[in-house]
Amino acid sequence: MTKVNCPQLNRVIDADPDKTLMKNLLQNNIPVASSCGGDGICGKCKMMVITTTGLEPPDELEKKTLAKNNAETGERLSCQIKLTENALVETTYW
Repeated sequence: MTKVNCPQLNRVIDADPDKTLMKNLLQNNIPVASSCGGDGICGKCKMMVITTTGLEPPDELEKKTLAKNNAETGERLSCQIKLTENALVETTYW
């Protein structure tokens, strides 16, 4: 298990590295914006994700969706990433 720190909510949750960040958050009753249900096309679930060693680079779908939604450096789609190490996450809608 990895730890996900959500400082805006004063919460730290255990996350299953086999599930997406979005699924882990939702299973812990933490809201995640989405209109595509986690398909990676709406971009509403973008979050700033900070880890010590970084994440796997985004695939082509995620790159396209992030660009379309004017994502900042460090923002990723929570529906597309799996965390293999502890992370801090923030978003504009919490």
